[in-house]
Amino acid sequence: YLFGSVKKSSEDEARDQEKNRVESAAAMVTMRELCAELLDPTKAVPAPAKPEHDEDGTDDDDMGDRAIIPAGKLEIPAESTLQRFLDGYNNDAHVAAKRLRRMLIWRASYSYGLNDTLVRDINTSTPGIDLQIETGKCYILNTRDKCRRPIVVVHVRRHDPSKQSRDDITCFGVHILERAEGLLQPWPCDADSLDRNKTAQDYSSDKLCIIFNLEGIGMANVDMGAAKRIIYMLTNFYPERMGLCLLVAAPLLFSAAWAVIRPWLSLKTQDKIKFCKTKELERYIDAEALPVFWPSGCDTTRYSPLDEPVERGI
Repeated sequence: YLFGSVKKSSEDEARDQEKNRVESAAAMVTMRELCAELLDPTKAVPAPAKPEHDEDGTDDDDMGDRAIIPAGKLEIPAESTLQRFLDGYNNDAHVAAKRLRRMLIWRASYSYGLNDTLVRDINTSTPGIDLQIETGKCYILNTRDKCRRPIVVVHVRRHDPSKQSRDDITCFGVHILERAEGLLQPWPCDADSLDRNKTAQDYSSDKLCIIFNLEGIGMANVDMGAAKRIIYMLTNFYPERMGLCLLVAAPLLFSAAWAVIRPWLSLKTQDKIKFCKTKELERYIDAEALPVFWPSGCDTTRYSPLDEPVERGI
């Protein structure tokens, strides 16, 4: 009887996997068709209903008042991007395609007070970025976590909300995320794209690891407006890009902020967030990959955002 139950369970699992595979394949076909229509260069991208994004950055038309551009000037998304949006919106091709198009419009806009720079072209020469870099509040490590994800480190204690506008910190967030994405080299989806001279270790995950170092923070460092803006951006414009988020050495005062922040996150995202002590970081990152300022850390280098831009596709 027990053997029969196990066999039936295995068959059910295999059947479910096949069903999911078929549904995913069908969703991708629909996604391609919808994107071909939505990104038709003969059609103009409509102007957003409101001229500017809301103060908290959560307006559905978070694209600035100059986002009236021909669709032909939008970037052509890669197959992996289509799949990422499908994953982010539960294989609902209609929702995913609309969200993808909206993301592309956002990237081709002058949001956040940018006058001569498109969001997708934000770099170290964009006004305000150099000042954010100098604080050392956020950078990308020169190493990977145990799942080969690039690691973004944020030192919350070094953030002073009064020293920059919310648009400045948002542009800096875009800059860091774009640089981190440029470091991704996921295993190709098809055999033709596989580099035969590389091994699996040469490829990375298609997701990021983000560490928020909360050690020593005070209420003056807690920027709820910026947190909401960044969460909105990650959710809508970089879906399924975060693989793991570590909240390290969170003091008691952070519990009040977390009670507000948590409802802003989907259940799927909440599952990717882990609270941990500094001594527990080795569960996720090898000691030789950890910065020296953490216990057992050995790495003395960091990936500087001041380096030359990393080539990336959308």
